[in-house]
Amino acid sequence: MKTPVRLRLIIRIFAVLVLFLAGCVTNPPPLDDNGNNQNNTGHIDLAPFGTDATLEIATWNIRNFPSGPTRNQTIADVVEIIRDLDIDVFAVEEIADTVAFRQVLDSLADYAGVYSSDTYSNGYQKTGVIYRKTLLTLTARTQLFEDDWYAFPRPPLKVHLRAERKGKVFDFNLIVLHLKAKGGSENIARRREAVQKLHQYVTAQIQGGDDPDYVLAGDWNDELLDPDSVNVFLPFLNDAVNFVMLTLPLAQQGDYSYIGYYRSLIDHIVLTTSIQTEFPDIVTEVIHIDEVYSAYKENVSDHRPVATRIPVWSN
Repeated sequence: MKTPVRLRLIIRIFAVLVLFLAGCVTNPPPLDDNGNNQNNTGHIDLAPFGTDATLEIATWNIRNFPSGPTRNQTIADVVEIIRDLDIDVFAVEEIADTVAFRQVLDSLADYAGVYSSDTYSNGYQKTGVIYRKTLLTLTARTQLFEDDWYAFPRPPLKVHLRAERKGKVFDFNLIVLHLKAKGGSENIARRREAVQKLHQYVTAQIQGGDDPDYVLAGDWNDELLDPDSVNVFLPFLNDAVNFVMLTLPLAQQGDYSYIGYYRSLIDHIVLTTSIQTEFPDIVTEVIHIDEVYSAYKENVSDHRPVATRIPVWSN
């Protein structure tokens, strides 16, 4: 028996309506541990670290970026964290995807950035710099120790930055580091050799007439309070005339930057004393993002940023 014309028409209208409604339905947005919509900006809500009177520099290992369970969410979180913290310069480690890194830069109208030129291999990550382009100009960049795989499996990235505000200029060299990871005597020896060569390099550059203002920031993968027999930082710690380890007081207070399978302070910032002499009231902190954003470790990184404020424009 044939279906009546009116019934066939009703069926067709119903089918079109179902298809239309189905096209309007979207998947529910991802939620963080507190039930907040992670697609909305502002869900992290960090207090700013930066101020108009200071130049801020942070080191931040962004863990094989972007390694969160959702790629786009990790990118969005990194963008929001940078906006919230309002820091002028980020020395970043573990850029695994340069396309994703450029997406971060494209989402930050006030920032620009570069990443290291060394070649990827399996499981390799690059270092990089993200800087506020409305304040700073990158005037030079180079890779250091490119042929020294033993001490530097990831060649340090060196840039020269010029900051200007209120007619006052401050320029400096920034070296971004990611030293050999893990424990064991060989890995410790490789880090020790890297630190010795870095100390010798910076000292020689300054003695040769280079800009004396140096900042060394990164994931050094080692702790400052180890006994002298295994302490890789002795070249800097024993040269207080020329260098200051900004993270030493944080280590002495028991603070930590690595929040992975153990807790330790392995992300550090070293300055030449020329900077501290000119700007003595420097403030350095570990930024505990994971205590504000409970999904930080899962979505973003197992390292907290370590940041310093240099009061360049305080007067």
